[in-house]
Amino acid sequence: EYLAEIEDKSSATLDVYRSLLSDLSAKIKFALEDAAGEIPMGLTWKQRNGAKKHAWGSCTTLGKLLSFSNILPYIDITLTESSLSSLFRCIQLSNIINEKIVAAAIKALVNLPITMWHHLSCNCDSVGRGLATCFDFLYEKKTTASNHDDVESLAHLLLISARRADFCNLFLIQDSVPFSVEYFYQWLVRHDTEPGVLKEIAAAVTSQKVEHILDVSVVQMFLSRTIQQNRRQSSP
Repeated sequence: EYLAEIEDKSSATLDVYRSLLSDLSAKIKFALEDAAGEIPMGLTWKQRNGAKKHAWGSCTTLGKLLSFSNILPYIDITLTESSLSSLFRCIQLSNIINEKIVAAAIKALVNLPITMWHHLSCNCDSVGRGLATCFDFLYEKKTTASNHDDVESLAHLLLISARRADFCNLFLIQDSVPFSVEYFYQWLVRHDTEPGVLKEIAAAVTSQKVEHILDVSVVQMFLSRTIQQNRRQSSP
């Protein structure tokens, strides 16, 4: 509420905003590291329960803060990227963390304005990382997962916001955020993805940055689909 009422984007306001983003991300990270066994010294049951509650609330609050798209241009993009990464990792670890945290992270992400994704597109790896996260979740969980519809909505939002550089990042980060390229392609076909999105993907898979890490058959698969959709669009 405090940030919503401030219109002049004063230095004090931005400092508070930065501090909140950093602190909330740290709380989420702490809970995730504990769940993943990345904290050397184990927590007591009480400490672990408290960390879960903090992470759950932090996801919700972080989503609200990031929705202030008028403030984001004044914030270091690496801080925004780090905040989003903490939310994406909640989805990536959905098999081992509390379901309430996963649901809160997904809700936070799916409710973010498209202007924020446009702001981040091509400027960091957030859009590509988000796409990899969504399609890995959808592939692993199939249609039985709770939150499935919200993750599909998020995937579509990211797809229409993404440009060539974002799709390059999607393929380049497969070592850290693995996903099925075949499933990604089939999803695009099943949802009759618009030619504009396919054009950006085609530009990515044929770029020097990406073509060496993809099988020739995969590149051809995306190119063929792009040509097919373009012909459909131009036919009377």
